[in-house]
Amino acid sequence: MFDFESYLKMNQFDIAQYFRGLIAIAQLDGKMCENEEMFLNEQAELFSFDISELLAQPVSAGEISLADMEPITKKLIIRDFIGLAYCDGDYDKRERNRVNEIAQEAGIAQSEVDAIEKWLCEYWSLMESAEKLFL
Repeated sequence: MFDFESYLKMNQFDIAQYFRGLIAIAQLDGKMCENEEMFLNEQAELFSFDISELLAQPVSAGEISLADMEPITKKLIIRDFIGLAYCDGDYDKRERNRVNEIAQEAGIAQSEVDAIEKWLCEYWSLMESAEKLFL
């Protein structure tokens, strides 16, 4: 089984860069909705990371680069960028284009970005089905 925590430690995952990217994507449409803020806070809690300073001084989406990161880290960040962009219920063209640009700059093929988005949508659909079945 994949040990995510060990992976992050071994590959010296840049958690601040990860959150700078998420915040930039969340604010790309000019606002951060409650669901996006909740997603960021949940991720920060998961990583035991204080994002308050990053929220106070966000970077623009144009400043985000994944070029020097490990391939799996790049893909996990793209996954979370897409998930975050969906949080407000509207993964709009501007968000989609910026996620695709970041992925392309990182060397992630468009087919992989599409596959990540498809996987996320299937996962969410499965979770909704489980909720209907069990709750």
